[in-house]
Amino acid sequence: MNKMDKSGNNCAGGHLDATYARKETYLPLRFFNTLLVLMLTAVCVMGQGTGTGTDNNVPNLSVTLKSGLDNVSGIVINTRDDATIWHGSITDVSSVPNRHFYSTADNPTQYWFKVSDNRFTTPAGYRFTGWKYGDNTYQPGQSIQMPSSGSITLTAQWNDVPYYSLSPTAYTLEGGGYTDIPCTLTEFANGIINGQVTRWIDFYMNGGTLTDGKGHSISFLVDNRSHLGAEGRKFQSSPLSSAGATFIMAIYISPEAFNQAVPGTYTGTFTYDSEWNPMGYTGDSGSMTLTLVVPESPDKIDLEAHAATLNGVSRYWTTFYHGKSAYQLPAGAQAFYMKEDKSLYLLGTDGSVIPAMTPVIIMSEAASISLQKMATAPSITVSGNILQGTDANKNVSHYYNSMEKNAYVLSKVGDVFGFFKFSGTIPANKAYFISE
Repeated sequence: MNKMDKSGNNCAGGHLDATYARKETYLPLRFFNTLLVLMLTAVCVMGQGTGTGTDNNVPNLSVTLKSGLDNVSGIVINTRDDATIWHGSITDVSSVPNRHFYSTADNPTQYWFKVSDNRFTTPAGYRFTGWKYGDNTYQPGQSIQMPSSGSITLTAQWNDVPYYSLSPTAYTLEGGGYTDIPCTLTEFANGIINGQVTRWIDFYMNGGTLTDGKGHSISFLVDNRSHLGAEGRKFQSSPLSSAGATFIMAIYISPEAFNQAVPGTYTGTFTYDSEWNPMGYTGDSGSMTLTLVVPESPDKIDLEAHAATLNGVSRYWTTFYHGKSAYQLPAGAQAFYMKEDKSLYLLGTDGSVIPAMTPVIIMSEAASISLQKMATAPSITVSGNILQGTDANKNVSHYYNSMEKNAYVLSKVGDVFGFFKFSGTIPANKAYFISE
């Protein structure tokens, strides 16, 4: 392999060292589950009008709320409500304060009750599902026409089956490699299964396939937040026990498969299974729609390099990676790769060509570098390159920190130029390396 001496000339003896500086610049992320406990006071909504409806004669109206369960206590009977809510006929239901009674302009003598929220403390293992009146069950916000007697009774309905809903239901992937998908329990309630009260929920994630509808496909696997290895099915081991709890579903697409795929839009379904604990009962399954765009390689890519002096060599420097196509460098620019010794090695015989899937460091005599796509590229052997590349923006905030490793990017800090420890989003088509 050709190395380069401090003057920038190729030689068999010396080498060009990439300054390997450590700079603590990241903050490890921590994940917190917030348990929100809602203490609801059981009351009864009643109403009596004494104000000025269109007929100036609002009748006595009342609604009694019943718990519907023996173990729900605290029913409060209140025969009167705030008389100031009556302000004549009301045409906009949403403007009625506190979800009380209202009438409409076209029928001022008929009154309606806008159903209230649950006013009882939800017993352990149950969830509120609505108010029953007659043969119908009403949800908060719906309206019930008051009978001529002016009095109705609503009975709370309960369900002891645990439930959840998970967000998002659709996600767009970018490029190959790992993609962390933050998921949130938008709804969650423990319940009773075989007489046992559930405490938390876990998930199993399943791999699958994306297709473009034209006979082409790309497989995806699943992983955990530590990215210790992709699998076809993965258990999410963090117990989730409240609405708002979040966790990471990590999708892995082989960079080789992505780079070799036919350009187009690929879609598929990512499925997951739930398990209620501590008993380990199977819960409902869910799914998420995945979309992946495989773009055409651009014929021309313009880069901006940054001036710096590295071991006495004053040039313009940047990094580059493209997983799908090879690119030709202009005159005055050369590509290098890096080995474990942190030295830069000339790519090929003259460093003028960057093969596909080869992350490199570029040294240029000019700040602006225009790369031209090559239909075919010469075969170039690269051995021991520690650089990695990304075709899409890549967040490494907790990716490598969780593995007790760090991402390093080419940068200039003060007067020091080299690779520095980095936490954040690495732009697409850039190179970096991983080290402890």
